[in-house]
Amino acid sequence: RSKHERLVIEEVLKGREVTLPEGVSFLDKGGHLRRKARTRWWLDPRGLRPSEYLFGIGEEHDERIALPEAGGYPADAPPVFIGHYWLKAETPRLQSANVACLDFSVAAGGFLCAYRWSGERVLSPDRFVTA
Repeated sequence: RSKHERLVIEEVLKGREVTLPEGVSFLDKGGHLRRKARTRWWLDPRGLRPSEYLFGIGEEHDERIALPEAGGYPADAPPVFIGHYWLKAETPRLQSANVACLDFSVAAGGFLCAYRWSGERVLSPDRFVTA
């Protein structure tokens, strides 16, 4: 596979990542040092702190990280269902009106989650089911 194909596969499977500035890193849940952070790509980063947009980054790095000037998943785009984020919550919640994460860390004591989609363009939190 080409470098471009590998990048596309990685982004589809794991989400967008950004390289952190020199000297900025963090330890992930497994204790591994990370110099890249996954984004909450469905959000428009304007007006957000880096710690609100990037997974794993603490507020202590907010002053050293520049976010993209625009972005986010458009509100009129088709619904998308994502995983591989190991979110923590008491109950599932939507990431936006058309983005639903179905990964709530079942392997780490969370819960199994699904969404009963009926073709709606605007997702509803009452369509989640858990076990």
